[in-house]
Amino acid sequence: MDLSLVLVFVFVFLVSIWFTRKRQNLPPGPRTVPWLGSIGLMQKLRKSKKRPHEVFFEESKRYGDIWCFFIGKQPYIVLNGYDIIHEAIALRDFGVGKTSIEEKVAAEVDELTRVIQGWEGRPGKLNPELQNVVANVILGIVFGKRYDYDDPEFADVQQLTNTVVSGSGPISTTNVFPRFIARLFNKKEDVIMNKRREAFQQMGDYIMSQIKEHESSFDENSIRDFVDIYLRSQKHGSEDERKHITMGNMFRVIFDLFLAGSETTYATLDWAFLQMIRNPEVQTRCQEEIAQVIGERAVKYADKDKLTYVNATIMEIHRMGNIVPLNVAHRATEAATLGCYDIPKNAIILPSIYSASMDSRKWSQPETFNPDRFLSENKKLQKEDSLIPFSVGPRTCLGEPLARMELFLVFTNLLQRFTFSPERQGALPSLEARPNQITNMPSAYSLVARPRS
Repeated sequence: MDLSLVLVFVFVFLVSIWFTRKRQNLPPGPRTVPWLGSIGLMQKLRKSKKRPHEVFFEESKRYGDIWCFFIGKQPYIVLNGYDIIHEAIALRDFGVGKTSIEEKVAAEVDELTRVIQGWEGRPGKLNPELQNVVANVILGIVFGKRYDYDDPEFADVQQLTNTVVSGSGPISTTNVFPRFIARLFNKKEDVIMNKRREAFQQMGDYIMSQIKEHESSFDENSIRDFVDIYLRSQKHGSEDERKHITMGNMFRVIFDLFLAGSETTYATLDWAFLQMIRNPEVQTRCQEEIAQVIGERAVKYADKDKLTYVNATIMEIHRMGNIVPLNVAHRATEAATLGCYDIPKNAIILPSIYSASMDSRKWSQPETFNPDRFLSENKKLQKEDSLIPFSVGPRTCLGEPLARMELFLVFTNLLQRFTFSPERQGALPSLEARPNQITNMPSAYSLVARPRS
């Protein structure tokens, strides 16, 4: 075939693709190769030392608050900044706020206190201990169960959770292409995704084993936990309740609580104490407020509204931590219009919580850790709509009330009991996040905890 004819054919084909895209009025974005997608962007994500949400934030400065890329033929719409996220996506009572839940958290804080005291002033890592605290609270609510921190089965459950949240999540090529093609884009990601699939299966097996154990020991006169509530509903609930409270639905809720309710909470706490050792003046102000308002007794959740500066600090930890920087992916169930662009049916929507937290149009000096940004001139706590760590709209995080309680109680009671400092004076740990994780977790660091007199 004549070369010129081939070139003309290729030219006409690409032009037709370009005009089709223009007629659809899709948001702007990087160049797309038919059938393969935005391979330039995918290469940038693979080679960059930055996390995907950071790359996307940079791209938004080029393309705007709504932009589009493709993996294969699948369109992804990235939303940047609070205003556009709120426009687009503008089962909570698990006993949160009840004494029993607060007692569970308090017991874990006391156990963590004993662990830290055992360091005897030597450097230690809080991360695994914080994971133990949060996981035991979730297990207590769901299964009425608590593990010793050195229990091998507990360690296995923790490892499964960590594996499930590894990888690139919704933007992985393995979600779109057959595996043999996905490996051509990123072999390492394919290996991670295979481990995730195995961990999902094993976590599912663990949850089902706990449910079956409850079925064999169920006593309707002694309701122990969430699983027992389900079993009671199945036995005595109305026809409508039995229709909706199914084994499958219960399983999915438990799975979500394990992943969203544990990983995100202890990651936020990990950022909290990292920020305290990097900003000792903030730590001191928090401790002084706790001492002045609470005294020596343990901090209760009912004290929350009394600790203004502590609350401002937690809000700033949320803003800087960006635990789920690319929020849970949504799918457009129907064609829609957002801003001035057409959003096709079945497009994947990626709201960038990171962009809302680091938007200089909303925040002064967003790269600086500054709790005072949440205080008014008369030192009253002021709400900022742009702070959306639990997302917005009808699908905000299921575990938000529990997470807020845990964060407040663990943070305040540990600051009341210890002063935290870097492992080596003058050598602050970095703010870089761990690679290859869906959640935004600090890189491993050690600290020193000294009891407060």
